[in-house]
Amino acid sequence: MCTSLAAGHLVGTCCLFKKRESGERRESETPNIGQRKDLGMVRERRHHHSFRLLLPLPLPLELPPPSATTSSTAVSLSDLEKLSVIGHGSGSTVYKVLHHPTSAVLALKVLRRVGHTASREADTHRRLDSPHIVRCHGILASGELSLLLEYMPGGSLHDVLRRRRRGLREKTIAVVTRSVLEGLRYLHEIGVVHRDIKPSNLLVGDKGEVKIADFGAVRRVVDGGSGGGGEEEEGTLAYMSPERLDCEGWGDGGDGRAGDVWAVGMVTVECLVGAFPVLGENWESFVFKVCGGESLELPEEASLEFKSFVRRCLEKEWRRRATVDELLRHPFLSECSTAAEEELLPEAFLRI
Repeated sequence: MCTSLAAGHLVGTCCLFKKRESGERRESETPNIGQRKDLGMVRERRHHHSFRLLLPLPLPLELPPPSATTSSTAVSLSDLEKLSVIGHGSGSTVYKVLHHPTSAVLALKVLRRVGHTASREADTHRRLDSPHIVRCHGILASGELSLLLEYMPGGSLHDVLRRRRRGLREKTIAVVTRSVLEGLRYLHEIGVVHRDIKPSNLLVGDKGEVKIADFGAVRRVVDGGSGGGGEEEEGTLAYMSPERLDCEGWGDGGDGRAGDVWAVGMVTVECLVGAFPVLGENWESFVFKVCGGESLELPEEASLEFKSFVRRCLEKEWRRRATVDELLRHPFLSECSTAAEEELLPEAFLRI
């Protein structure tokens, strides 16, 4: 379990020590002394609620069929030339590649994970078809499982903020947020929750457009039930909602769609301030800030519309949190202009 706050982020796969019915734990579930102390403090402050995560829901077969682009594409590794590494994580490496038969530049995501998680990501991503989601052109299963993806030359939103060393204008943030919400509306309508919305999973195209990427933590919402929770809760802890971090204290895991909305709120604030907005000295202090009673303090210079929008995203009680459809009608997004996308273009990254 990741307990550090490097650069303000808690990243990785976590297991928040779910108790078994017998009261026993696996050896791998036993926290060390420091973790026991931290968790004890959080639980006491949260009215003695313990952390518990439920087993993940399986992906049923009702997903849409593979998109026309994916199903009609036949590509072999011999057709591809690796040009450079453009991204990597604990479970994958992403290459910029040249497809020789068409001279197209694409992205090749090689999944280092094995088993259900990798196959779930590949099978879900290949079925998605939305202008607000990075397109999957094909799947290669020669040795390691790989996804052939649309290449996004602007990098990630995280790259944009890091290079600028400052936040974005509110009009630009509204454009980014609207695009992310449009992508989430599509996903939620087909019963999919992303569960790992964050700047590094939001990629920028050559026209400044922003699209959702990385479906390694995806889940299905079945019959209106929860899309959150899992004995191994995948995603990025820093962007998890209260009900995901403390599912007993905040509604038994909640609705996975509401968890995506919380992450959008965190990303929106991060875009304004230029850095992750919630810092803590350790895991316990971070979790208490998210799951405790206090609301996130917003910059004084932010507009009233911005503050209202973020507060609707970061409502701690997930049942009262705004839905994607409600947020798309919010006044903060009503004046979105595609001209604001120009601020995200590569040549604008280094503007001071």
